[in-house]
Amino acid sequence: MSTGVTVVIPCYHSEAYLEKTADEIIAVTKMHPDLRMHFILINDCSPDGTFQVISRLCEKYPGQVTGIDLARNAGQAQAKMAAFGFISDGITVFMDDDGQHDPRGIFPLLSGIRKGYDIVYAQFPETRESFFRRVGSRMAGLLMLAFTKKPPGLRITSFFALSPAALAEMKTYRCRHPFIGGRLFQKGYKALGVPVPHRERAHGKSGYTLRKLVKRTAELTVLYRIPMKQSDPPPFRIRLVIREDGTRETYPADP
Repeated sequence: MSTGVTVVIPCYHSEAYLEKTADEIIAVTKMHPDLRMHFILINDCSPDGTFQVISRLCEKYPGQVTGIDLARNAGQAQAKMAAFGFISDGITVFMDDDGQHDPRGIFPLLSGIRKGYDIVYAQFPETRESFFRRVGSRMAGLLMLAFTKKPPGLRITSFFALSPAALAEMKTYRCRHPFIGGRLFQKGYKALGVPVPHRERAHGKSGYTLRKLVKRTAELTVLYRIPMKQSDPPPFRIRLVIREDGTRETYPADP
């Protein structure tokens, strides 16, 4: 029996390299015919031609790719949240758009889900991040140990997989400052880390700053617990969706 897998990639300023990244991921996953792969590419209102590349990928891989264009920049966390409404079932994998995440790392993540875990994070033995970012990540990790139910020794990364049960949980989660792992730790879902290689950054540059570190640390420890009212509109605004069958759906503009 085949396994349904949806790969979600938030995209920003990636016009120059997104197609190469997507081509590689799709080529690697095609070597596993037991997987029914679907890809959701989300343009976080990038000022370059990122959505034009996403549109081209939808045409290049008919039946496999959904493209989402956000009307305003919402940040990576909310861009991920925008994808949940377009995932029906199966296992969900989140990856970055810059090629640092080796597509072969998808399979250890899937293996962890099949073993009964609900959220499985890639653990990079030889991290390619800057010294400042490594220090910031360690500080955030210590604070998460104090304020969340994160398992000791587990490193939170942007390359991770969710079980069908975790996906169903996330579909009910509405927050202005979402933290997927924090929500699932808080609810008692089982977490695991698996070793995955990490590549050198070949494209773009990190936007990591002290200000973003402070903001993200607050989100990872406190703000993710604060729910939105059911009557409040989501913090992300979808402008256009290209469905996997090529159908284009335009959403209403801001009032």
